[in-house]
Amino acid sequence: APTMEGLYSESFQLVAEGLTWIPGGHFTIPIQVGNPVNTQSKLPGEPVIRVGLFSTSDPVVVTSNQNYEIWQGANKRLASKQSYATSTTTSANGTYNVNGTSVLSGPIRFVPTSTSGIMEIASFKNHPAWNTALNDNTFRGIIEINYVAATSQTWVINELPLEAYLRGVAESSNGSPAEYLQALAVAERSYTLWHYLNGGKYKIEGFTVNATTDQVYRGYGFEARSVDPEAAVKSTTGVVVTVKSAASAKNPRGVVFTPYSSGTDGRTRSWSEVWSGSYSWLISVNDPYGIIGNARTLSGNHMVGMSAKGALGYAANEQRTFHWILEHYYTGITIEKVY
Repeated sequence: APTMEGLYSESFQLVAEGLTWIPGGHFTIPIQVGNPVNTQSKLPGEPVIRVGLFSTSDPVVVTSNQNYEIWQGANKRLASKQSYATSTTTSANGTYNVNGTSVLSGPIRFVPTSTSGIMEIASFKNHPAWNTALNDNTFRGIIEINYVAATSQTWVINELPLEAYLRGVAESSNGSPAEYLQALAVAERSYTLWHYLNGGKYKIEGFTVNATTDQVYRGYGFEARSVDPEAAVKSTTGVVVTVKSAASAKNPRGVVFTPYSSGTDGRTRSWSEVWSGSYSWLISVNDPYGIIGNARTLSGNHMVGMSAKGALGYAANEQRTFHWILEHYYTGITIEKVY
């Protein structure tokens, strides 16, 4: 068969062996050669990640819109609760008090009995600055309270599937072009999945990413009011950025971390310009739509990888696809579905 991509045909004529051609026995078979199919196996499935919401020394009050259970670790159920019943937990030096009962070890986990159950941390005040009437204290999945001896801190952790987490990442808003939102969703997914595959960014504390210092995560409240970002996450389910040379035993598909920032001064920065080392997909590229006046002084605006303002400009002004946007800002990548 041909080895180059393209359309081909092969003609045949039937013959009575050693005698003559058979009338009407001529036929042609069309042959189409496409790009090689990626035959690598997909990841086992959508991962479950852990998000560090906040650390606290105060009592944590939890409830849910559905029935839920209280567990000590993964193997011992402590209680079953009806919907909207509250549970209060305190922690000190590795021991816990749950609704007045002492529990000598943890973590303490609050687990909805239905996948539609939404957990609420009633004691958590998480008001968006732009609308303090809202309180983003509701979350899909499991709420865990875990004392970390190495840091003498008690962390409240949200454990949930990666796609559910992404629907609560508050890095965009309604009304933006779909291709921009999809590019951002893929970058967010790649960043998180890379950390998951490498054991989590916060190994000591026991979670994958932080809800404030990594990607801003506001949970179910953001998801419920953000239909456009949610649609972008759903339409790109399992799609990430990969680089073949980044593959390893832990990361067989070569998923790469994909930093992004608010904007630039007209060009992005390579990894080596900001931090030590270098990565082939994180080099400087032109960013004509991404210019912001305070690009060099804005806190946390490293200008490495995708520029959010620039990506928005390419989608709005040039109708670029999310594939094009990602390939512009991350050099030499492949975009593929891994689960």
